[in-house]
Amino acid sequence: MKAAKDAGVHDMIQRLEGGYNCQVGPAGTALSGGQRQRIGLARALYGEPSIVILDEPNANLDQAGEAALSQTLERLRKRGAIAVIVAHRMQALAACNKLLILENGQQKHFGPRQDVIAQLRGARSSGGVVALHPHKQGALT
Repeated sequence: MKAAKDAGVHDMIQRLEGGYNCQVGPAGTALSGGQRQRIGLARALYGEPSIVILDEPNANLDQAGEAALSQTLERLRKRGAIAVIVAHRMQALAACNKLLILENGQQKHFGPRQDVIAQLRGARSSGGVVALHPHKQGALT
């Protein structure tokens, strides 16, 4: 329950038929994609790990899920944990304090989030191409 509360999913679980005893079916088929993703985040937080790696943590989230994710990332930071996020939706990166851009496996940009974003905007305005897809040329972390 602590991990669910830390992930902001405790109330959602309690609303499910049977709460924590809800039968969700194979691979969670009785849940929406966003619900599965939010419960997956709670599972990642189980045991209070010092490092959490999240791949596209907001891919299926609605606005409430996005808010819960942001609050979770802030709680991780406050307790001194490290969250590594691979994403191409900028909303997932709002809580990050540093960004790393990889291109062809090589570091292209790294530093405080606002500095890297400014560099990316400069590259775009000067005609440079910046690939942000984590499974192709670039990755944001």
